[in-house]
Amino acid sequence: MLASEILQRGIEVENRTGVNTLKIPSYNFEINLSEEFPILQTKQTYYKNAIIEMLWIWQMQSNDVRDLHQRGVHIWDEWMVDPDEIYRIYEPITEEYEKEKEVVVLDPFSVSVENPNGELKPKYDENGNVMKAKSLVEGKNI
Repeated sequence: MLASEILQRGIEVENRTGVNTLKIPSYNFEINLSEEFPILQTKQTYYKNAIIEMLWIWQMQSNDVRDLHQRGVHIWDEWMVDPDEIYRIYEPITEEYEKEKEVVVLDPFSVSVENPNGELKPKYDENGNVMKAKSLVEGKNI
């Protein structure tokens, strides 16, 4: 219903991705949840994992991905903080793996609300030294 309405009445707009989209400005719709559930499916939806994730947030009030692992859910693994409390982002394709490569740990709280596009500053340990980290995944650089 909504998709056909957008295709019939929608106007094409540009966005930051370079792929134009169709939209209906200020369009509102109501859904009776006793009759239907509002998920637009373009690929398989894993309802069980989605429900477990919602319960993880609402009931457990947690953001520790290991709580989801105990329930067999791995949808947040890519954003998991490592056991040493450092969030590592790994290169998707590593041509030249450097086992001893260290990188400076950046502090996400170093960017202010007034300057959200500012550069991240290094994070310091309790002794005032710049923190550095190595890869924890064999074969992948951070």
